[in-house]
Order: sequence, then structure tokens, then C-alpha cells
Amino acid sequence: MFSSGETILLGESYEFDEFFFIRTLKQAHIACSVRVLETGLEVLHYLQGRGKFADREEHPLPSVIFLEMYLPTISGLEILQWAQTQDYLRSIPIVTFVDEIDSAACERAKSLGALGCIAKPFTIEHIEWLKDQVQHA
Repeated sequence: MFSSGETILLGESYEFDEFFFIRTLKQAHIACSVRVLETGLEVLHYLQGRGKFADREEHPLPSVIFLEMYLPTISGLEILQWAQTQDYLRSIPIVTFVDEIDSAACERAKSLGALGCIAKPFTIEHIEWLKDQVQHA
């Protein structure tokens, strides 16, 4: 995970949080391609390979997905619920982002298959946590 040539999918509607996410990856010397999508509908279409995302050479499936819990149009929770029904996505870790930790929402995300739920902003500690979680999954 986080190898050169891999793709990270970030569903994030706030430019400020997107900036911190990408900056943290650079600080951690992670050279993955990051695809940033601002709405849940875009994330869903990307994962389905629909419309402008149909070319899998240009829009490959990600090695990890980060979702803002409350994305516009379709929430991160709705995407998680849908992803559970898609065999081809089951091996891809999905992590949800929240502005503040909401225990009930985080438990709901985990029950829908999220690897975890982390509070913004994204930090190097989150990268280390994710690597540890994936190794022990």
C-alpha cells in the first residue's frame, strides 16, 4: 500500500482538507496518484467505471479509499453500504473522515465495512495507523 504507481481515491468536498491530505502524503514521501472527487456521486461513478471514468487505464481502481463521511449528493455512509455489495471492492480498504469524532457515526461506518474513522485533518500518524491496520487485517 502507498507504493508508486498505486492510486488513492479521496472523496472530499473541502479544498482546505484536500490540501492537508495531499501535503501529508508528500511529507510522508508517498508517491501515489491521488484522485480527488468532490461529491459522492462522482465517487460512485468512479468506482463503477461509469461515464467519464469508464477507461480503467486512465481511472484505475484505487488501492485505498478515503471518504468524507458527509459528502454532497451521496454520503460516505451510503457509498460504504453500496461498496459492501460489490465483490470487486471488498479487498480495498475504505477509511472515513469526519470533522469531529462522532462515536455513533463511526460505529455505523465500521459496521458498513470501513476500516476506520479518523478526524480531520489527515496526519502522518493516520498513515502509520492505516499501514498497521492493513497489515493486521
